[in-house]
Amino acid sequence: TTKLMTAVLLMESGKLDTKTTISKHAAATPWGSGRLSKGDRFKTHDLLYAMLLPSYNDAATAVAEKVGGTEKKFVAMMNAKAAEMGLTKTHFCNPHGLDADGHYTTATELAMLTAYAYTFPEIRDCWATRYKTIKNLKTKKKLTVWSTNSIFGYVSNFLGGKTGTETNAGCCFTGAYEYNGSVYITVVLGSGGGFSRWTDTKKLHNYITKYAATQY
Repeated sequence: TTKLMTAVLLMESGKLDTKTTISKHAAATPWGSGRLSKGDRFKTHDLLYAMLLPSYNDAATAVAEKVGGTEKKFVAMMNAKAAEMGLTKTHFCNPHGLDADGHYTTATELAMLTAYAYTFPEIRDCWATRYKTIKNLKTKKKLTVWSTNSIFGYVSNFLGGKTGTETNAGCCFTGAYEYNGSVYITVVLGSGGGFSRWTDTKKLHNYITKYAATQY
């Protein structure tokens, strides 16, 4: 879910329609995809999909370096943006969301970030995609990246969202849904393994469809 902020800063940077070369540092990102290597070159727009669909950590680092120059400078941008948005209980230490001391947020503030990310058409288009084939401009090889969202087809009016999975955070998911002309956001943090994050999300979605029209 950290990658939502990385995506937002990419949108605001004006660099979405550029090309990005994968650095040694990005390729070495812990728990990377294993599919990006130093010197590989991609459309930055395609890296957005690699970052948000299968949640490639190395793609997130590559985007961070493209936008911020270095990962460290980009993280400073992330925290500045969080402060600008009033996210007082959110702090970032990296662009991908791997566990780190001092890297945290809350369900409320993650919902605020998700709602803000939803305002960008490119992110909405990416969220609504189940898979996309992207091309390595260096090797000319194509690879297909698949969404980690199992909620497709499981609830009605699903507009998209972002998964997150880490040891400390557990299984997480932020989702957006349209109901009676309004968009609602759900956030699940610290869910168990297996299908539990989707079961938890379905409960929140049921609340929307049963109560939102009359209680809000």
